[in-house]
Amino acid sequence: MTLGAAAIVEFYLPLLELTYMKANQNVTYYLVMEMQLVISIFANAFSTVGMLVNKDFQAIPKEAREYEIGEAKYYLVLVMSAVLWQFFFLGAAGVVFSASFLFSGILMAVCLPITEVLAVLFFHEDFKAEKSIALALSI
Repeated sequence: MTLGAAAIVEFYLPLLELTYMKANQNVTYYLVMEMQLVISIFANAFSTVGMLVNKDFQAIPKEAREYEIGEAKYYLVLVMSAVLWQFFFLGAAGVVFSASFLFSGILMAVCLPITEVLAVLFFHEDFKAEKSIALALSI
């Protein structure tokens, strides 16, 4: 699953740029945001159907009760994760529109180790051997 997800992400940006190039109309930033909105709505619908089929929605209240820092914060984390991922993909699509998919990929690769370091600094996470190996691999 992880390799499949990585492959999809790696094909997403070049295919997005190819779509911009092959468009039969003038590609504006508004059109880019509209395309991203349609992609997000389709992905949301696809994921929702999958969760309904697997009955994953029934597990959410149980997970929320068992969440270490509280049930309300569990739901806050779910909502904020969804919102921030949408901003991430809007930004990636905007960078592809403004520059190229290669530059967008470089920005993503640079942000990964920065995120790990900031998590240690601001959230006081333990910096154990596993995290240092992950940091070295991401750099």
